Amino acid sequence: MRALLVGLLPAAILSIAAVHVQAARAWGAPPSERPVETLARQHADRHRVRETSRKGALDRPLIGPRTTRYAVTFQHLHTRELLPIAVRVPEERLSSFLRCRASGAERAMDPIPFGVALTLARRYGATRVEVVSGYRSPKLNERLRKKGHEVASDSQHTHGNALDFRLPGVPAAELARAAGEVHVGGIGTYRESDFIHVDTGRPRTWSGH
Repeated sequence: MRALLVGLLPAAILSIAAVHVQAARAWGAPPSERPVETLARQHADRHRVRETSRKGALDRPLIGPRTTRYAVTFQHLHTRELLPIAVRVPEERLSSFLRCRASGAERAMDPIPFGVALTLARRYGATRVEVVSGYRSPKLNERLRKKGHEVASDSQHTHGNALDFRLPGVPAAELARAAGEVHVGGIGTYRESDFIHVDTGRPRTWSGH
């Protein structure tokens, strides 16, 4: 009997090796890398993954678009328009939002003054910035100057480099002081009217009504 088993053993080994080779070829890898036990385990694992993925797809709730949370809203006091801000200064919308209140003319606006206003709003925890003036056409600027307003003949507003604004609840003097900590340029303080002017011209400060 032992002799018979010994004689049959080589044939059994060859049969198992043949199965090993065929399975390995089916997976496109050398037999040494694809033992039969590994192939069987991988097949079962892949089946479970497919079932889990299919079940997970059915269990996942439908998720709609995220709701944007706006931290600060700019309100133009003359046009009554609102510009909510989530994270950054929307430069592509500045020329429209800060257009001339009289003629409706637009000009490319320097985003720095707007960014200063946004920075100060976040510093003071303000949710609203009130815009007094953005771009002013030369015609409107001259009209205001002739009426006695404190307006420079070559105002930075006419070049799209200035912004007049206030933060409700923050005195103009306090706001101007804070602006000086984050901005290098023109800063005007208008205590009676309760707003400040910020521009990207040469560094200077002044006070007005």
